Amino acid sequence: SDNRQVVENDLFSIKTHYKINTNNQNVYCYQTYVDYGYTEGITQTFVFDNCSTITTNAAQLSYIFANGYGGSNEYSTGGTKFDDYFATQLAVWYFGDRTLYSPHTSDFLNDFEKDSSGKLTGKYNGSNNDTTKVVANLINDANDSVSATSSISFEINNTKLNINSNREYYISDPIKINGSWIKKDIKISISGATGVFVTNDINSTSGSTNFTVGDTIYVKVPASSVNSDISIKLSASAKSKKGNGKVTMCKNTDIPSAQQMVNYINGTPETVNKDLTLTATPAKVVVNISKQDIAGSKEVKGATLVIKQGNTQIAEWISDGKVKQINLEPGTYTLEETSAPDGYKLSTEKITFKVNSDNTITINNKKVDKVLMKNEPYYVNISKLGIDNKILPGATLKITDKEGKLEKDLDGKSLTWITTDKKEQFHLGKGTYYLTEEKSPDGYIKNDEVVEFTVDDKGTITINKKEVEEIKYENIPLYVYISKKSINGKTELPGATLKITDKEGKLEKELDGKSLTWITTTKEERFHLAPGTYVLTEIEAPKGYELSDKELEFTVTEDGKILFEKQEAEDNLIVFKNTPEAEQKPTGSAILYIMFVGLVTAISVTIFVLKKYN
Repeated sequence: SDNRQVVENDLFSIKTHYKINTNNQNVYCYQTYVDYGYTEGITQTFVFDNCSTITTNAAQLSYIFANGYGGSNEYSTGGTKFDDYFATQLAVWYFGDRTLYSPHTSDFLNDFEKDSSGKLTGKYNGSNNDTTKVVANLINDANDSVSATSSISFEINNTKLNINSNREYYISDPIKINGSWIKKDIKISISGATGVFVTNDINSTSGSTNFTVGDTIYVKVPASSVNSDISIKLSASAKSKKGNGKVTMCKNTDIPSAQQMVNYINGTPETVNKDLTLTATPAKVVVNISKQDIAGSKEVKGATLVIKQGNTQIAEWISDGKVKQINLEPGTYTLEETSAPDGYKLSTEKITFKVNSDNTITINNKKVDKVLMKNEPYYVNISKLGIDNKILPGATLKITDKEGKLEKDLDGKSLTWITTDKKEQFHLGKGTYYLTEEKSPDGYIKNDEVVEFTVDDKGTITINKKEVEEIKYENIPLYVYISKKSINGKTELPGATLKITDKEGKLEKELDGKSLTWITTTKEERFHLAPGTYVLTEIEAPKGYELSDKELEFTVTEDGKILFEKQEAEDNLIVFKNTPEAEQKPTGSAILYIMFVGLVTAISVTIFVLKKYN
């Protein structure tokens, strides 16, 4: 049927009508300069039922029908549909029946200009417009399609996927889809990994299957899906541009001289496929390994650590006091210690951890930021004791090594210290050490003994090859003995009140809490005094002795000696002597008084007796 839409162009002297068949398909005139028998101004229906298959230029015509207006219309002028219809009609005439030109004497299609290779340039009689350009392209491509091969290709630099910066996806390099002699719509399918998808947006978290020739796409795989080497198959599918339908030429049976029409019966378009194989290898994950002291969070030096995967050793190193970073592929590993740090017990723990492709580390299905192994330190305990096993504060002790250069233990604690009322604990590594006293506690004799002890790699302490739990370093108390004697005798004088004080006169008790004011007995008295200078005085003399006004000054030295009267007191004994009171001789008056008293007594007794017996 004729829709009465006349289509023509200012460059051409020819015009045509836009025509569709009863199936709403576009039909084109097969012959130039031939009318098809319509009457102007009257709506008519023409029956073309005498049809046959065209073999001349069949491939070119099939291409034009498949890709020109009515087909995919990939050759458009950008104007109205009638402009595209007209351009396609010209191309059909170019390959149609050009033997009938009456009443014209020339073939107007010859006025399309060609280059040296025989291809149309797009100019018509020296001029061009959008229509002539489309016609030239359509005709040239139709000719080339006869021997062309339809194909899809991928343009990519590297077929290995790499993990992105946040380790969420493995992503391919940009993949450009190229196509030759195929329709522009491309179907993409992807397989080989859970969650894999294709997208033209590198930041997308979902994909598509529909793309276009010329698109740049990316393949993305969730990191959690790449636990081992994988192969990914990318498949593209498109339809060939080459027409493989049947072009038919039909005649109007009622009007044999009428224009012949050509129609296109679609065939099954050729499917063009292309596969691309991509690979993904699990990217290594940075695993932080921390070796710490169980008593704190400090990193420990000197441990020999080993990472294994199954029975295969992956890495071995000695800890250096910093967190160790190891690059590991996703998988399950164990961390073990083969040699303990100096000063620590060997860890028997075997830590199993899992490295996941999403950059996480899990232990017992819990995420961790590091794999942590701790060591239990061993300590040397030192007690400063008196002979009664009482801990003594105030002594200055020192531990050193053979070279005498060691100043601090493994925790940075000074090895020269002043004792308190508690035992002291030191973190020492394997080796031989020496304990000495630099200053004794107040009231104790300085211990000049050098205690040699050894610590082995298990923390066992030995002295003279004997294992000990702790080192006990003793001091002997410093005692002063006070004796109270007569200047003429050797025995102790009881009953005197004596007092010891310091130079300031404020001291009231000795180190053990005993009063420094006391009454002498038949035994000498003992006092526990710190080094210093003291004064001994008498407050009350023994009966029959004169009160001494002496102030006996004595000094207690740090090495336990007593200096008295510029001499060292033997056995730390100080003797305070008293002079007896003077005896009284009777005078003459006294004698007469005594005789008188005796006479009176005798007379009294005699009188008493005489009275009793008379």
